Amino acid sequence: MSICFAPMEGITGRLFRSAYEEVFPHTVDKYFAPFIASGVTKGVAGKDLKELSKENNKGFFLVPQLLTNDNRDFANTAKTLQGLGYDEINLNLGCPSKTVVSKRRGSGMLTDTEKLDAFLEEAFSFCDQNGIKLSLKTRLGMKEEEEFVRLLSIYDRYPAHELIIHLRLCTDYYKLPLRPKWFDYAVQNSKLKLVYNGDIKSRREMEEIQKAYPDADVMIGRGFLMRPWMLEESVSGTSGEVLGREIPEAFRKFWQFHDLLYQVYKKEMPGERAVLFKLKELWFYMAESFDTTSQERGRQNKKAMKAIKKSQHLTDYEGAISILRHMG
Repeated sequence: MSICFAPMEGITGRLFRSAYEEVFPHTVDKYFAPFIASGVTKGVAGKDLKELSKENNKGFFLVPQLLTNDNRDFANTAKTLQGLGYDEINLNLGCPSKTVVSKRRGSGMLTDTEKLDAFLEEAFSFCDQNGIKLSLKTRLGMKEEEEFVRLLSIYDRYPAHELIIHLRLCTDYYKLPLRPKWFDYAVQNSKLKLVYNGDIKSRREMEEIQKAYPDADVMIGRGFLMRPWMLEESVSGTSGEVLGREIPEAFRKFWQFHDLLYQVYKKEMPGERAVLFKLKELWFYMAESFDTTSQERGRQNKKAMKAIKKSQHLTDYEGAISILRHMG
């Protein structure tokens, strides 16, 4: 079973990937980059070229992701990525963002299966002619889970390198429960290599999926942000717990990762405001690592989380996280 790190827009960029790989080396088999929203005329933005350059992504396997519904744009961007040294790309058919869906991209492409089929036929033909491996990341449909029956029949017509299935509808966004019976359906009705995606937040949960679907891979996103240490062998038994000093190796690794990322952000990003914005995005997830329910520790941790949200300067932020370092 291979373990993939899901693309998360605005979070899992090159700085994050490199820091994660340095602190937790070789725990992830494949990283997926957040999507490139390119265009026929504008091409690939300079910031995306920098994000995806091999020089900035050393020491791990990375797959770029495209967000497009235009075949000319797809071909132009795929050739650009191939020129950067990539022979595998991923097509985003899963993003549920309203701004993306309204433009018939991401999950928005799932509403018209005839257009989707025509797009995929041309895209796979282009990839075949140019020696590019193309994988797909999809949701189950737009509004009704039975839409997946038709979608899977379309996907199965093409030689996708793998099919990553996020087990929600577009309208479920990320809040409603998964619909796992449809992964069973895919296993029974598809010849493609399948990847299970959605709400894997501990090593135990990952191993349960591995046991249920031994031929499938897994993709983890928010779980890695909530508990960055979750795949470390030495602390695998603690991956479902909140963080604290009673699990010292996990505690040490968490802060090693945080501190490295903090220093890199300060070095690479333009000013305190940008650094704080990025850190607050991360703490939306990383807060799950800390106890906020017990009487003394929970009260102090909750106080620190509020202080992080209110931070206006890095000195404020450093004061807030010092509470977490002390309490755990």
